Amino acid sequence: MIARNLVIDHKRQKSELSLNDDIPITNNKEMVEQLQVKDQNQILYKSLNMLESSEKQILILRYFEELPMAEIALIMNKNESTIRVRVHRLLKKLRQNLKIFRYEH
Repeated sequence: MIARNLVIDHKRQKSELSLNDDIPITNNKEMVEQLQVKDQNQILYKSLNMLESSEKQILILRYFEELPMAEIALIMNKNESTIRVRVHRLLKKLRQNLKIFRYEH
């Protein structure tokens, strides 16, 4: 548990993910595209927040930190096949959450 937290803390320190970063705007088309990207990022952030902490950690380690399944299994102290199944189920759950927020928006 401590090792997992240390790895996560280290990864967070290396690169902070911010959805509110200001983006320089050069023309109207770019502005619309940038607003769409920012809107999509906010929807993704809300969808991720609907997941439990351990579920978010698995997806962050896999897709933001790009760690292999075997390494995630070591960090989470789980079997690699368990992590594979959880990633599959979490992606399905995340897709459902994204649909909810898209309809609300």
